[in-house]
Amino acid sequence: MFRGMTGEVFVTRGLEEALNIDRNSFNETDLQFVALRRFLFQFLGIPDQTGITDDIRQRSRDRQNTVREGQLGDSLDGLTRRLGRLTRSTWQWELDDTLETPLEVRRPEGLILVNLEHDAIPRANAAKKEFLRFYLAVQMRDSEGTDLRDTAQLLNWLKGL
Repeated sequence: MFRGMTGEVFVTRGLEEALNIDRNSFNETDLQFVALRRFLFQFLGIPDQTGITDDIRQRSRDRQNTVREGQLGDSLDGLTRRLGRLTRSTWQWELDDTLETPLEVRRPEGLILVNLEHDAIPRANAAKKEFLRFYLAVQMRDSEGTDLRDTAQLLNWLKGL
């Protein structure tokens, strides 16, 4: 991140002795220059990762998580629409991190509760989507009282989702 970073520092006094003869650079062993560089590096979080770099990294992680959550939300929206077409009813989903299972179907309310923090759910978004799709199909079949060993019917459900 820092290799491409550039900037300027305007100093009005205190570094006169550190100026090289060409006045385009500084003597990097001058005590005042070393103190200024140490301050800037500490402020930027070089090398001990303190200062503004923690804030920059945290904001980047937050942005990435927001994008991922949005993509997953879109996937869950699509999944509930397809489920609605299959069951000819309206479905909604909600996040609920208190569930003991990854997903719970509440048929009478037309509600799908999802616990994205459950240990069984993969961390990668693509795997997470497929896991939830499969788990939803199994839960729907189970909520209908259908024999889950009927592989053909379960595969038909999966095709529809």
